[in-house]
Amino acid sequence: FYSLNAAAALLAVRELSVPSYTMVKRSASLFSLVMEFIILSKRPRVRVVVSLVIMVLGTVIAAIADSRGTRLGWAAGVGSCLFQGIYLAYVKKSGAETGLGSFGVLYYHSVISIPILIVFVAVMGEVPQVLAYPQLFHPSFLLVLFFSLSMGVVLNYALFLATDKTSPTSTLVSGQVKAMLQTAVGMFTFGGGDTSPRYLFGTLLNIGGGVGYGVSKFLEMRERQQLAHAQT
Repeated sequence: FYSLNAAAALLAVRELSVPSYTMVKRSASLFSLVMEFIILSKRPRVRVVVSLVIMVLGTVIAAIADSRGTRLGWAAGVGSCLFQGIYLAYVKKSGAETGLGSFGVLYYHSVISIPILIVFVAVMGEVPQVLAYPQLFHPSFLLVLFFSLSMGVVLNYALFLATDKTSPTSTLVSGQVKAMLQTAVGMFTFGGGDTSPRYLFGTLLNIGGGVGYGVSKFLEMRERQQLAHAQT
């Protein structure tokens, strides 16, 4: 599921604008919530569910109005959200059952993902395109590639660490502020996004749902802290 999430996300990035990709990936919270209920038997609060429904509704409205993205891109984005929700829930479950720490879980996921990603690269015809790149061995390209790989390692470790120490849904909450900033910046960079009224309305609805979701999870966390303090 980790490999499928990565492959679907890369396909979505290629087919969608930055704001559209950010919106559809923000909907991963809903899939994570469902997977937590199925795999971890964790029941969500009503206010959390309402916020996520508003967020997803905004995504659907924006997807219908989006004139720059493709159906393949939106489908890949939804698939990435589904796979991300599944693997985050299983990270929590496997860590609890095996006693592995964040680094151990990340290591085994990475090793298992190698053959799967090799198949994806071969099927999508990426190897000839890479070999034909004229600056493949240029020092500046190799330097950028090194920093990109390094940031990917840090990002993945931070994601697994956050999931192990909190919960899959809480991990996704931490990305809400980043997602809003990314949406705003993406409207004016890398080709921008659709500027039709329906697309903008869907974007604002998605952001509003994200804010409500973040606030709901914060209140939920504070309630747990108060309960734990009262019991002690």
